[in-house]
Amino acid sequence: MRTPRAPLFALAWLAALLSAPTPLAQRLADTFVAGNEAAYRGDWGDAAREYEKLVAAGVDDADVHFNLAVAHAHAGQLGRAVLGFERSLAL
Repeated sequence: MRTPRAPLFALAWLAALLSAPTPLAQRLADTFVAGNEAAYRGDWGDAAREYEKLVAAGVDDADVHFNLAVAHAHAGQLGRAVLGFERSLAL
């Protein structure tokens, strides 16, 4: 007995399509990596700018807010740091 190949092919194609990252998701991931790399270098101003791009794009993620808060703290912006830590805890 032969199994129908068309439904299997369609399911495989759909699974591949849904698992592929979208260009927007890839840009956001690249921005997060750029912020992490700047933080690793100790360039806290650049790190904050990268994380702020994510927040401006609508990313509401605890890790993003936490990393942004750390960058603000290292840059001496303690009020903004506290706000970022509070946002990260709320998520």
